[in-house]
Amino acid sequence: MFFSKSITDLSSEDLAELLTEAAVENVRLEFKREPPGPDEMLKKLSGFANTFGGYLIGSAAAPSADGRLEAFPGVDPQRNYRQTIIQRCYEGIWPPIEVFVSDGIAAPNAADKVCYVIYVPESWEAPHFLTKRRGAWIRTDEFSQRFETHLATFEEIQHLSNRRRLAVERLEYIHTRAVRRFEALAARKYSEHPRTSGSIGA
Repeated sequence: MFFSKSITDLSSEDLAELLTEAAVENVRLEFKREPPGPDEMLKKLSGFANTFGGYLIGSAAAPSADGRLEAFPGVDPQRNYRQTIIQRCYEGIWPPIEVFVSDGIAAPNAADKVCYVIYVPESWEAPHFLTKRRGAWIRTDEFSQRFETHLATFEEIQHLSNRRRLAVERLEYIHTRAVRRFEALAARKYSEHPRTSGSIGA
């Protein structure tokens, strides 16, 4: 249920479900015991956007080597947390990424503590770069069992650019095909109507 819900609808029960299933970090999911600092947060979120999108769940303990979730100790509620994350992404990443931040969700393992979930969709505008010449970041498990964010190489940036171009071309093709099909359908229906004559016009 967790991954089928919008960020705004997530609850403590959804977090508990991840615990029950012993969820493991992967290319689209990362757990952090403590909220990352501003620079690390931008690297992780832009890495999701540049790769396949994904979820960063704060206040989640996954200390094992394979990144298996063990608890939600939670943190104290953070004031203006959503606005802070969105503003950082707008100012620190170019092009800015789309980011969705939950309200504080009651931690299943700790009274009066909350957890935050951040979702970043895969971006058609990739590659996204951190401003001030801090590079483009992607997610990979190339160097360890756990998925990590690392600085993209030139070849990886080229791959991201090509993927973006192909996605845009695909979108344009689908749009053009849809317009042509609608025009053909409209023209046929118009010509079949007993009270019409001539072309359909604009």
